[in-house]
Amino acid sequence: FDVSVAKKNRLLQLQDQVLEGVRAFWQAYVAQKNFQEAISTKDRYQKLVESVRKKNQFGYANPGELYQVLAELEIREQNIKAESQNYLDALDHLLTLLNLPKDEKINLEIPEGLTPLPSFAKLDLVNNRSLQMQKEKLDQAQLQLDSADNKTLPDLSLVAKVYQSGLEPRSEDSLTEMTGGNHPKYYLGVKLSYSFGSNQQAEEFKNKNILKSIEEVRWQKSKADLLEKESNIQRKIQVSYHSVISFKNQLEFRDKALQDIQKAYTQGRMDISVLIDAMNKYFAVQTQYTKGLGDYQMALNEWAALSDELISDQVD
Repeated sequence: FDVSVAKKNRLLQLQDQVLEGVRAFWQAYVAQKNFQEAISTKDRYQKLVESVRKKNQFGYANPGELYQVLAELEIREQNIKAESQNYLDALDHLLTLLNLPKDEKINLEIPEGLTPLPSFAKLDLVNNRSLQMQKEKLDQAQLQLDSADNKTLPDLSLVAKVYQSGLEPRSEDSLTEMTGGNHPKYYLGVKLSYSFGSNQQAEEFKNKNILKSIEEVRWQKSKADLLEKESNIQRKIQVSYHSVISFKNQLEFRDKALQDIQKAYTQGRMDISVLIDAMNKYFAVQTQYTKGLGDYQMALNEWAALSDELISDQVD
């Protein structure tokens, strides 16, 4: 029992480590994309500042336009510093988990396209690792209880003994008599043993019975927790999947709106505050889309771990 429980516990710990590594990858990937988008945002605001500055030189700019975009540019400069720190921290954490040098260059790339929603199968409550491990602990506690119960009972055993002897004046004749079986002796009886006046066995039985009850409660709770996690992760996957789709659609709409508003501003038909608002909303949706993608992929890996599919049982 101990070996089997230890093996399953090792697999669960290894699976947790793999899941932590996957989570670190997606955190680093999202941080990298946010850092890249912060740089792209700053570049677009830099171009807008140059455009407004030219308009201001020719007297076409409205009052305060230049200072509005300069303030936004300053915000984007600060965002780059913040996102750079987040990215470097996430990358350091990933390299630490992978046991790689801090100066190691790694490419955080993912396949294009969104992973489709999985078809959820019911969890196997019989062969699930965590439940199997807890069930084996319960079985072990039951065996220990049975053993303690047996110690409280009287011990009745059958005792038998047979031996030979030789009865002759000379030793060589005596040996012949003994090996010839002329003088066999037999002993047969029963042996009853019982410990009187001690409560040690009874107390041990009570203790083992309590331990067995605790393991049974843990087993039942493990099943309830697993079923709760099953429902939670399935909902998490479905919600995050549809969120990614929504963010992608929003990104397309914000991009088209930004193009129209920017054209209108260039033609003098739109105030710059509307353009700034459109740009900020577009960049915000970019960040939400990247984070949503990471959340969805992470939820898929959590489901694989819950289903014991993240790592194989054959891992040495």
